[in-house]
Amino acid sequence: MTGQGTGEAARTHQPVNEQGTGEAARAHHGVNEQAPRAPLRPYGRWLGPKRVALILLLGFLIRLPFIGSDTGITNDTRTFVAWAHAIRAQGVTNAYVRTGIDYPPFSLYLLAGAERLEARLPDDLRRGDRALIALTKLPAVLADLVLAGLVMGAVRRRREALPVWLTLAGLLYVLHPAVWYVSAYWGQTDSVYTLFVVMAVMAIARGAVVPAWLVYTLALASKLQAIAIAPVLVVWTVTRHGVRGLALGLAAAGAAAAILLAPWLRAGNIGDVLTTLYLNLPTETPKVDVDAFNGWYLALLGNVYQVSSWRRPFDLPISFEAIGVGLFGLFALGMTGLIWRQSARTGEYADPYMAAAVLSRGMFMLLTQRHERYLFPVVPLMLLSAVEQDAVSDAAWGAQKPWPIAWVYLVLSLTFFFNLISTASFVPSLWIS
Repeated sequence: MTGQGTGEAARTHQPVNEQGTGEAARAHHGVNEQAPRAPLRPYGRWLGPKRVALILLLGFLIRLPFIGSDTGITNDTRTFVAWAHAIRAQGVTNAYVRTGIDYPPFSLYLLAGAERLEARLPDDLRRGDRALIALTKLPAVLADLVLAGLVMGAVRRRREALPVWLTLAGLLYVLHPAVWYVSAYWGQTDSVYTLFVVMAVMAIARGAVVPAWLVYTLALASKLQAIAIAPVLVVWTVTRHGVRGLALGLAAAGAAAAILLAPWLRAGNIGDVLTTLYLNLPTETPKVDVDAFNGWYLALLGNVYQVSSWRRPFDLPISFEAIGVGLFGLFALGMTGLIWRQSARTGEYADPYMAAAVLSRGMFMLLTQRHERYLFPVVPLMLLSAVEQDAVSDAAWGAQKPWPIAWVYLVLSLTFFFNLISTASFVPSLWIS
């Protein structure tokens, strides 16, 4: 080791060798050489197939006690059960007619499938809709486990050594309190569309244009919040595969959408889908902010619950909702420009996982009518961003070291979970509102 700084000062006084100078200078100034960092651990020393299976089993067992029950923290589980009954009574093609259903088609297919499976079970299991509740929660629980598997798969594919916390990334995800809280305890479906979002980003990062756009169509058909990552798919497709690649991806997405919408197209009810999902937004009472601790919550100092998103502030000709759309539009354009410029100037591509996480976070912060759980996709995307970085070694941490991401991930996780339990507590009777 050369000991720059003190070694240079010593060389101005006597011509000794570099190693001796460094040692003499450190001895003279009382500076002890810092102990080297512990070597980073490669995946092969810890994350084998058996441990992967055990982690996934542990994640399922943690969720199992909550799958068959309505915890009552919100009315979402009861709403999904009512929607499943409505789909059975009216059929999928009439599901958007006077039912209050406002989720995209793939979510309806999941509810219809849950109701059909429940109808074939014994009466004892069906009593009180217990089986139907479990079946409506099951897709989100399984999506949690698949996402954890994808994160662990990314760790296993890394040939370079990783910090210990990243070798445990799959465990961190499957045990993340906000993740299993939303899917199993709350009973919401954010992990389903998040799974498709992550798969789309993975596919486009590997150059698989058609699979990426096909899976992204499923994400949009699960929840419209997936629109946040559209700039990532567009820029990566154009910069790597040109306009022809983008046209191919959009054609694949259009074909997938036609298949998903086929029942309504055949029945002539496609207008019901478009009106409910795109023209009647928001379907609930318009608010500047529903429950998210976001930019609007900060700007209005928490006084958001009685403020309509359609209200025009300060006698402006536009509403809070329009301002939010404009702000996020500018943010998305700026992100798109940054990604494009990096690829054009350096020939290198920005981290697609971090770009998707930032865009999802930006939508959460800037749009109105946000729920607290809309931050869900950021959690796996940030973990994958840390795992999929360029090689990290003990000797050269450089500007791309994962430790800053670790701190950001920790703070984000804590604030996300706090936002969730502030809205729907684990112990409602003890929560002081």
